[in-house]
Amino acid sequence: MADDAPRELAELLERLGLSDALKARRVRARLRRLGRGLPQFQSVWVDALFQGRFLTPYQAAEIHAGRGSSLRLGPYVLLAGQAGPGYLRSYVARHVETPQAVHLSLIEADDEAAAERLAGSLDSLAAASRRLDTLPLTPVCGVGRGGRLVWVVQPLAGGVTAAEHLVRHGRMPAVAVLEVARQMAAALAHLELAGLPHGDLSAATLWLTAEGRAVLSAPGVRPIVRPAEGFTHADLAPEDYDTLAPERIDGGAAADSRTDLYACGCLWWRLLAGRPPFPGGNALAKLRAHLSTAPADVRTLAPEVPPILAAAIGACLRRDPRERPASAAALAGRLGPPTPQGRRWLARSQRPGRRSAAPLHAPAGRPRSAASPWPIAAGGAALVAFAAVLWGIGLPAPAPSGNSGNSGEAVSRAAGSPPPLAERPLAESRDLVEDSSFKAASDAAEVVLDGGGPVACERVRLAAGARVRGPADGRATVLIRSAPLAVREEDVSFDGIDFVWQAGSPSAAAEETPAMLRIAAGRVRFRRCTFQAASGQGRAPAALHWVFPVDRGGLGLPTGKLVLADCVFHRVAPAIDARTAASLAIECDNLLHLGPGPLVRLDHAPAAGEPVSLVLTSVTCRQSGPVLEISDPAAIEKPGAISIDARLSVFEPRPGEPLLLLAGPQEPGGLVKAIYWTGEGALVAPEARIAIWRKPSGARTELNDAAFSIAGLVRSPVQFAGAAEPILESNAAQRWQAPLPSAEAPGIRAASLPQPVR
Repeated sequence: MADDAPRELAELLERLGLSDALKARRVRARLRRLGRGLPQFQSVWVDALFQGRFLTPYQAAEIHAGRGSSLRLGPYVLLAGQAGPGYLRSYVARHVETPQAVHLSLIEADDEAAAERLAGSLDSLAAASRRLDTLPLTPVCGVGRGGRLVWVVQPLAGGVTAAEHLVRHGRMPAVAVLEVARQMAAALAHLELAGLPHGDLSAATLWLTAEGRAVLSAPGVRPIVRPAEGFTHADLAPEDYDTLAPERIDGGAAADSRTDLYACGCLWWRLLAGRPPFPGGNALAKLRAHLSTAPADVRTLAPEVPPILAAAIGACLRRDPRERPASAAALAGRLGPPTPQGRRWLARSQRPGRRSAAPLHAPAGRPRSAASPWPIAAGGAALVAFAAVLWGIGLPAPAPSGNSGNSGEAVSRAAGSPPPLAERPLAESRDLVEDSSFKAASDAAEVVLDGGGPVACERVRLAAGARVRGPADGRATVLIRSAPLAVREEDVSFDGIDFVWQAGSPSAAAEETPAMLRIAAGRVRFRRCTFQAASGQGRAPAALHWVFPVDRGGLGLPTGKLVLADCVFHRVAPAIDARTAASLAIECDNLLHLGPGPLVRLDHAPAAGEPVSLVLTSVTCRQSGPVLEISDPAAIEKPGAISIDARLSVFEPRPGEPLLLLAGPQEPGGLVKAIYWTGEGALVAPEARIAIWRKPSGARTELNDAAFSIAGLVRSPVQFAGAAEPILESNAAQRWQAPLPSAEAPGIRAASLPQPVR
């Protein structure tokens, strides 16, 4: 029977040290049961090995996806993905000669020379770390290199990260945080004696064990992997900058014990309050907040905090490092030593069903249920394993309740619904340019459009900071007929407006995509707006054509921000067409995109000084193009960082469309490593591809998604209430097969969205 195994699979298992598994009796029995007389394909063998417990869920998913060769790194075999900071790819692994599991972190350098230098620095760290007591720390104990890849080995901490704890249980009781602070201060004092800074104290590197221990992971690694931090290195997710000291951001200071103390203040504040002390929806905003925002006294959010802990947090959060405690040893002396009672409190906070701190919106002492706030805790491990298999092998999506063509328009329509806009007569429109009353109001802070009938609008003069809205008791419809509506003023906002494209644009060149709105400003907001092309219009327009800055001859890095809240896009391609040369932030909250084009299109790969941040919260994309499309991705050797933070969102692109589309004559290289996908609770259809390179000829090549930094994205079938058409309730998610960080349904909040014009 072992001779019948596919040769490639047999060779792979040989490299993984699992060749004997092919002869195991329980594998042969499962193979017969799974095959049911059919040829013994590799997928059947992998399923049999998985069910026989010779392969972990992660290994089975990687082999199914054709990435089995990546499971072996030097003498180590990867067993499962592992939580960790965003600048590392973390795994549970084991040495081929021992069953002992370890924590393995993977780093990809720019070239082999850089990898050799990095490995040398980490080797020195490993030598210095041998003097450390491993009880409160998991220091580097081994380093390896293969080509451009460098891996770091540490002992397994056990337990869960503080970030996972906050998701499952909410904020921690003050007595438990006090014990965490005492144990952390003692561990940092131990590092000080060895002359090593930790450099990355955060919720992702603090591990909490069931025995009530607080263990610090990866001491000294981040200062070596990322010696420089600041605005020109904003390539990570916002949470990776939650504890970065101001002098590291603005002054280029190296990591030391004072920066570690600042990180302690940020981390303990978060454990007590349930959220970070410094706000920021993207990396740049987070960095600015550390320099410009004074955190509130933690007792305003958690009044039960002991004075000794509150005073220590306040001292650690001083912006001037000279005003912080003189050393970790001095801080440990102020807090006192860890106690057995404190460890019991910390251990109790890890148990399912424990009574956590009162929620922030409730008065102290309010009665609460003892039920666990994490409804799937009992089956969490099984669900996570199931999600890992879904990622690799996918599951068939539920049959759609309606058909959608390439235009993104649903064939079926709800019974009794009115005909589309193009199928019924419109009231006579008024041109806003010719309306003297509107011209008089255009310089005011607020412009109210008449909701009695549609209005045509092309060239409108607005004051900076103006708000354009519909009437208080309804909405306004604006027709775009010949040329896009131009917005040139800063901080203009639109609220309660339906933008409708009713005719092709004769002024647009044949090779250009026509646009509904042309934004020539850095900061514009849309709230409760819809963007759609009327039925039968032929070529779909771009909803928002963003050109910024208009004059590109100035000095300095301009910053642009586009905010869309409670908005709907239908029959547009793309939703946001960005032709910019600036640091960009695009924030979408509760947004429905029904295609057919991409959600965001960049006309070029951003340069090193043009980082792009895309924040997607409660977003649903159905029968659409990619989430992000980038033209000419290989034009820049070292592009700027592109961060995508997707939370509680659902992505169901059209068949054959990926989440990321890189279009250009040369295969993307550096851009692949510059894209960082993070977040929680983002679901993608099992059959959807992650990334595709499209050549000018139209030929497409699927890219290896393992080359991208992707976290928080899970393949899962999602059943919607109806077809992908502009009936809001039809696009609400009803069922899904993946664990989420909250009980809230993924995707749009239909009740808050405006109904498109029909």
